[in-house]
Amino acid sequence: MQVLGTTPGGNDVYSFENVGVVQHKALHGLSLQNGYVYYATLKAVDFAKRETEKISAPITIDVTPPDRTDNPITLINRHITSTTEISPCWKEVFIDVQSGLDYYLWSVGSQPGYTDMMTYIKTTDECEITDKNNPLSLLDGHSYYINVRAFNKAGLSSVATSWAFELDTTPPTPGHVYDGDKDKMTGSVKDIDYQTETKVLHAHWEGFHESHSTIKDYYVSIGTCPQCEDILGQQAIGIAYEFTLENTHLGTGLRYYTTVTACNTAEMCTTVTSDGVIIDNSPPTTGTVQDGTGYYDTEYQSLKNYISAKWYGFDDAQSGLEKYEWRVGTKPGYSDIVPTIELHLTETAALLDSSSYNLSLPINTRMYITVRAYNKAGLWSESSSSGFSVDDTPPVLSKVTTFSNDFGITDLTQIYRTTMKVEWEVEDAESFIKRQYLSIKSHIGGEFMLSSQPVNGIARSYVFTGLDLHDGVTYYVTLISCNSADICISDTSQGMFVDSTPPSRGMFAVSTDHASDPDTSRNEHGWMTFGSNAVYLAWLGFSDIHSQIDHYMVTDLKTKYVHVDSNTDHGDEGKVQLFKIDTVVLTQYEEVYITLWAVNKVGLRSQMIHSAFKKTPPSYLDLVRRCDAISCEGHCVCSPQDRKCPFNPSLGNCTDVSDGVFSGTQYTLLLVKDTNGYTTDDQAVTASDSVLRASWIISQQFPSKPLWYEWSVGYEDEATPIGIYDSVKQKVWHDAGQLMDTIFTVGPDKELLENTIKYSVFVRIWYSSDTYAVFKTDGIVVMTQMPGLATVRGTAVIEKVLNTNVKDADYMRIGRPITFMWKDKFLKAAATIKEYKLYISSFPGGYDIMTIPTDLDGTAEGFNMSRVNLSPGIKYYSNVIAYNYAGVHTTSTSDGFIVDHVDPSAGIVYDGLGGQDVEYKNSSDIVEAHWHGFIDTESGIQSYRWCVGLTTFVHKNYDQSECDILPWTNVGLHVSVSRNLSTDIPHGTKVYNKVYAVDNVGRMSSIVISDGAIVDKTPPVSEKFIHIDDNIVDNPSFEDTSGDLVSWEMLVLQIFV
Repeated sequence: MQVLGTTPGGNDVYSFENVGVVQHKALHGLSLQNGYVYYATLKAVDFAKRETEKISAPITIDVTPPDRTDNPITLINRHITSTTEISPCWKEVFIDVQSGLDYYLWSVGSQPGYTDMMTYIKTTDECEITDKNNPLSLLDGHSYYINVRAFNKAGLSSVATSWAFELDTTPPTPGHVYDGDKDKMTGSVKDIDYQTETKVLHAHWEGFHESHSTIKDYYVSIGTCPQCEDILGQQAIGIAYEFTLENTHLGTGLRYYTTVTACNTAEMCTTVTSDGVIIDNSPPTTGTVQDGTGYYDTEYQSLKNYISAKWYGFDDAQSGLEKYEWRVGTKPGYSDIVPTIELHLTETAALLDSSSYNLSLPINTRMYITVRAYNKAGLWSESSSSGFSVDDTPPVLSKVTTFSNDFGITDLTQIYRTTMKVEWEVEDAESFIKRQYLSIKSHIGGEFMLSSQPVNGIARSYVFTGLDLHDGVTYYVTLISCNSADICISDTSQGMFVDSTPPSRGMFAVSTDHASDPDTSRNEHGWMTFGSNAVYLAWLGFSDIHSQIDHYMVTDLKTKYVHVDSNTDHGDEGKVQLFKIDTVVLTQYEEVYITLWAVNKVGLRSQMIHSAFKKTPPSYLDLVRRCDAISCEGHCVCSPQDRKCPFNPSLGNCTDVSDGVFSGTQYTLLLVKDTNGYTTDDQAVTASDSVLRASWIISQQFPSKPLWYEWSVGYEDEATPIGIYDSVKQKVWHDAGQLMDTIFTVGPDKELLENTIKYSVFVRIWYSSDTYAVFKTDGIVVMTQMPGLATVRGTAVIEKVLNTNVKDADYMRIGRPITFMWKDKFLKAAATIKEYKLYISSFPGGYDIMTIPTDLDGTAEGFNMSRVNLSPGIKYYSNVIAYNYAGVHTTSTSDGFIVDHVDPSAGIVYDGLGGQDVEYKNSSDIVEAHWHGFIDTESGIQSYRWCVGLTTFVHKNYDQSECDILPWTNVGLHVSVSRNLSTDIPHGTKVYNKVYAVDNVGRMSSIVISDGAIVDKTPPVSEKFIHIDDNIVDNPSFEDTSGDLVSWEMLVLQIFV
């Protein structure tokens, strides 16, 4: 029996029916309700009427297919991102409340419901992936549909098809990322590489493109290297095309990169980084501008259509230099001469014949060249030159090159072989004489081994020393004088004839019977005779191969007998000279004594010849050939040349009264002086090492008068003439007769006089045949060398501020009194230097700035000067010329000094070390700072002063500024410093670094203060730890291993850090 009901054992649908003993039964015509659960109850009855019931499992009536919900079929991404596989999900797309879902069939097609890309595949999961062994062949850019057929347990099915999924396997096309504010871009400029703002970064971009899908988001990050995020981590900004990062601190000199990532709806991304922008908020370091392109700064030039300059020292550590501009004006910074001209990165510039700029420079007008340097951030600094002027006129020679009269006897002749002195006068009122050159040349075709001698622009005379002049040669000196504009003039002196040797002696032309040459006949008929008040003399043999004989002198010392070339020539003995010599009445004399000498054309005298003649009737003069000595020294008129006659016993021994001659009143006294021939003043020094000259006068007349004079030379410190003549081989005393002067010359190939040795000319006066006295000059020092310069370290011409202890000041403040010193620079100055002259110039060896009118004594070692009007920024040189007593001079020049009147320019100060400015510091016992940009173009930076304080307060008296953390410290030229502190800075305190620069004259820049850094010495504190995803540690399938345990505390700390 069976029954059917909605409850177990119920019969509310179909009551019990006896079905016999069949094993199954079909019921028809029932009205079952969809979704209801029904139970069949079967009762079996045996023949004994015993019963057993069995209730079936419930069965649900389901006559409808699965229902579709509004949930879509989805992919992991919005788009298909692979051409070979796809992994869709259809979670909760289908629902069947009656029988429930049993399985799914899914496929891929190019149209809804199509299976042309993949046939149905059965699965029971709600997410599937295509079989890797049967890859798809999808095409990029095409749309595909996913079909899912869901079957319920009643076997009924329904189909769901996805929206079209586009295949996109490529990221967006990269675009361009630009640095800078888009709104401030002009023209075709889209990107900047440098900026001055230190708190804001701008970026914008364009060109990102997606061909298949669409860009859904842009992400921005900023860092100090490409794709770095140390400044700003990646931030999603949506669909935007520009970005501004504000209120951040950017380090100067650093390059910041902006990275933009564009992601499409397929979650594929493209990343592009800008080329970066460098932060530079300081102008370039100021350099130095020099007029002209030469080694030294040009003060003057001769061309009106040319201008040039060079510069150095401009620099920019952050962004580098971009370009230069230069201009020229009548004041620093002006452009009234040449307008602004833009230049590339060069350090020289020049204009020549430039009609574009009407280049016609004014004459005698100071002009200044200004150079402006731009860095790549557009900031600039500029500097002007010290100025220059145009002088197009040559120097003026007011006195031509002339030989000094000191070195000769007659005009345009000289008797010195080793020295030569020239004088001239040249001036240039506009640009002054800068340099001069002297050279010596001989007559046409002659040679002379002397290169051109450079002479400073101050000199107006020059003594050549150490020469080897040749007797009989005419020499010319050429002077070249150049002014500071390099315009030169040349002048050549008249010829100077040199002859340092006296004429050779001759003899009287008397009749003789020579044993070896009976034909010798020197006597001219009618000559060597006498009259009542005259003698008729003839002589020959006097000669001078260099300058020839000019005239002769006979005993009377008054009459010149000019040499005659027209008389009889006697070969090697020359031509006979015939002269009538007027005398007193001769009738009362039996013998006549005659002294004769020759004078050449340079004024040198030959040695004297002394002869005696006996009057023989009727009128002949016979030469006395036999005679006795007339002095105790053997003087006589009949001895061979330079020899003496035998001692004459009747005369007695010689008596030298030199020791007592000044204490008595018996003997006439002499005053002997060293001379130069053109003055009666006594000379102390001579520039010649081959000539000594002297003259003498009777200083006091007493009863014993001079009969004749003799002269000699020797060392001054000796009582007799010693040191020059060899008394054994040479004649020491030479005849002077009645002459009152003499000249001693060193013959060719003889040893020259010694330099710095003092010599005297000795004069022996004979009062009688056996009494004499020796007088001498007070001595003359030979100085043929220019004053020597000491070369040992520490000896130099120096300048310093008066009453300071500085050894040598290279820089001075304007208006300070100056001491110029040259102590120990000139060797043996006290003994050899006569005077000094001091000049100040803008170039070594010049005088264009100032000539000190005072001649300084040779013992001076310095000179003080106040109220010196000097221009700042120009290097000045002190030139000291030392003149020795011989007129030879030497110039010594200082290393120069610069007048500084400008304070150093202030720079920028940063907190911390390294290349960036820090806002926070984690150490409380160390302070650090670095800086740049301080500059002083005149004297240069000498040192920096640094302190650290708690506030930004500074006082006009720098020492009173607030420096509570670290007092003012001299850090030298360091631009990056740190110091350990003895006391910790409290946590949270903001400290400020303060710096100023001091230049080499003590001028100080303004105090520059950093923006401060806060001390933070505590780590971050964690507040909360949240898991944002499944914690796999909770998975019990993980087993303990031997690995290290991870501390959650450390993990939290790392996450927060």
